Amino acid sequence: MVFLKDPLTADEAMKSMAAKTGIDRVFPGNGVLYCSRLIRKAAQSHLSRIVSKPEYQNMTIRSWNTAGKLVELMERRTTMNRS
Repeated sequence: MVFLKDPLTADEAMKSMAAKTGIDRVFPGNGVLYCSRLIRKAAQSHLSRIVSKPEYQNMTIRSWNTAGKLVELMERRTTMNRS
C-alpha cells in the first residue's frame, strides 16, 4: 500500500506509477494506492521505480500486513480513549 501525503492526490500519484502489464497492478483509493505484483515475476516488476520519482517524497509504502497492524493499533487506542 502506498499512503499519500498532502498535496499529492491518488490521480496525480497514478501518473507516476510504472506498472508492468501482466505483472503489476495499481488501483487508486482515497489517499492511498493499492499495489500488487506477481511474486514469481517480482524481479520484472516496475513498481520499485517510484522511489526515483519526485512524487515519492509525498508517499510512504507499507506492506498489507504492516498496514493491518497499524489499523489494529489505532483501533485499540480509540477503544482505550473511550474508556
